[in-house]
Amino acid sequence: MNANTGSSAISTPKSVSKSKERAQALQRITLIGMVLDLVLGAAKIIVGIFGHSYGLIADGIHSLSDALSDVLVLVLAHVAGKAPDDDHPYGHGKFETVGSVLMGSLLIGVAGALAWDSIIRLFSDTLLQKPEWPVLVVAAFSVLSKEWIYRATRRVGEKYRSDLIIANAWHSRTDAFSSIAVLLAAGGAMAGVLWLDVVAAIVIAILVGHVGWRLSLSGLRQLVETAVPEESSLSFAQTAAAVDGVEGLHFLRARAVGAETLVDVHIKVAPYVSASEGHHIGVLTTRALRNAHPEIADVTCHVDIEGNNAELKQRQSVHRKYLAAADKLPDRDRIEREIGTCLSNHDVELTLERLQLHYLNQQVEAELLISFDDSAISLRGSHDMAGETLRSTLLERLQPIGISELRIWWRHDLPPVDQPTLKL
Repeated sequence: MNANTGSSAISTPKSVSKSKERAQALQRITLIGMVLDLVLGAAKIIVGIFGHSYGLIADGIHSLSDALSDVLVLVLAHVAGKAPDDDHPYGHGKFETVGSVLMGSLLIGVAGALAWDSIIRLFSDTLLQKPEWPVLVVAAFSVLSKEWIYRATRRVGEKYRSDLIIANAWHSRTDAFSSIAVLLAAGGAMAGVLWLDVVAAIVIAILVGHVGWRLSLSGLRQLVETAVPEESSLSFAQTAAAVDGVEGLHFLRARAVGAETLVDVHIKVAPYVSASEGHHIGVLTTRALRNAHPEIADVTCHVDIEGNNAELKQRQSVHRKYLAAADKLPDRDRIEREIGTCLSNHDVELTLERLQLHYLNQQVEAELLISFDDSAISLRGSHDMAGETLRSTLLERLQPIGISELRIWWRHDLPPVDQPTLKL
């Protein structure tokens, strides 16, 4: 029994409005950062060339790579914000993850190029020149402005739970760090230690490469559907287990899809609840999880009536055992045919109004609600005798096919027969 109430099933105009608000906020902060990166990149390269600072030129290239990544973020954030469709029924959240991997790869490439060129320049016979004071001014402005955009971008990313935006914020902070390196190196070079300026470019390359590696690794972990942190899974499990009607959890697993989390949970309910009540408990579990954990976008809730909280291998073993037993258990159609044959051959006109089956402990229990004509009973004998005859006939036909327990209930307008429950 599954109670799958995902985002599309319970979406409301309010949730659509929040999604639109999220997309607009992410685009706005990214556009601000892109304009800043373009201005800083151009300023650093121009001042670096005329101010004789190779470190500032490298930092300018880094800023332009930030602007390029901002464009990538804008495109991918727009795609990731689209509603689920036929091709992407779980939404487009993984486009953000792809963006993180691409951005990380871009940073690693930029870092490699900067490091190689800086090392060649450091050990070559090229005459190094002393930087001039405008280099210090641009570097200082870069430190302040990039730290500001880092804090603003990260605040938006955390508010709307966007790994891509948070990754872009850290990209901005690496530019601030690299500008600090340029500021210190340029000051040292102006004091006479000229090689510090080239070393600053190498330090920048290492910083950029480290951030790129972290972004790529984080994105790849999501693409291969690595589980969410254990503390998150534990919190999800505690929320589900606290729902009224849930007697335990068989297991729970969760995975990240971009900024969102998908959860699969198996809950255990009392063995004799109806299908509709079991589904209702599953809906309550889904609602509780999504209300308590806003990052959860979709919950697949499987409702079970027996089992235990064993480890995965034990659960798989139990599942295989149930599958093997299921092939030997009768299905509803066969049971109804056998009961119908018994009722049609009875000397009293009987009607099966309801049949409820319980597949428990690799066995089947049946509950029958049967009605018949009270006047017909009065003509043919007491209902007690009719009930005993019916029991005997049903026992004879149902026991060989795997019915372990039989309960017979009569219509309320007829007194119940003695001992309505028979165990076979």
